[in-house]
Amino acid sequence: MNDVALGPILFDSMPEKGVFLWLLKVDRIPPHLGLSVDGKYYSITIKGSEIGLDLENEMQKWIKRGLPRIAIHLDIDSPNEALLEQVFTASTLRSAAKSCLIPLLHLLSFLIPEIGRYKTVHELIIYLQNINKVKAYFGSNVKPWLTDGIFHLKHYTADEVQAYIQSLK
Repeated sequence: MNDVALGPILFDSMPEKGVFLWLLKVDRIPPHLGLSVDGKYYSITIKGSEIGLDLENEMQKWIKRGLPRIAIHLDIDSPNEALLEQVFTASTLRSAAKSCLIPLLHLLSFLIPEIGRYKTVHELIIYLQNINKVKAYFGSNVKPWLTDGIFHLKHYTADEVQAYIQSLK
């Protein structure tokens, strides 16, 4: 599978409201994935679930660490808080064959039923692009990896994801 083109990457201020798919540490394979909804951040890590964290506080931490990141502004309705909490509470990286992508796919399948067919972040992003559900791409600390304003997300396998997760344990 080929790389996925994300862009053009904007360096403007992001809207405060909306649904954003976050790709953190985009200089690594795999990047970490998260979701923000109207200023609240959700993800799962090896340490556990991150549910409803203040996005502004998380962004300040990322800035201090110089974390390369891309936020994909999605053109979808905001899921309700109960659903977000349910999905991210039920997910964990401690079980086999899990990744930070799993709760995102699960959550998005409630909003866009076809999403359930996709198994990788590459497939997910390509599908969202094809059905015109991407409003914009916002980036920070990614200029070294851009080609003509476009970021190319490198293809990686499920085995690479699981090997990375195991290295963190």
